[in-house]
Amino acid sequence: MAASDARIGAASGWGLIGPLAVRPPRQGQGIGSALMAEAIIRLRATCKGAALVGDPGYYGRFGFRSFHQLRVGSCPPQFVQALPFDAREPKGELIHHSAFGLEQQG
Repeated sequence: MAASDARIGAASGWGLIGPLAVRPPRQGQGIGSALMAEAIIRLRATCKGAALVGDPGYYGRFGFRSFHQLRVGSCPPQFVQALPFDAREPKGELIHHSAFGLEQQG
């Protein structure tokens, strides 16, 4: 698992989580959940919130959800999710670190 700085629209200070992966023989043992819980704890100390692109069924367990005005390019909106650490709703494009190789306006 990795976490990097991200921006949502003009709002900096977000943490981007991804990718999260556990080798198939070790899945179902709580490793992924433990990694996600630790990432959220660490990001909560320094960020406005956490964001990611992933399966809503999995990440919803940790409080992530899609927001009407949150997007990443042409990615289906239900997969673009955030977990704000305050009451502010994220609005705009989730801008990934350049290491992800995405061609984004930002």
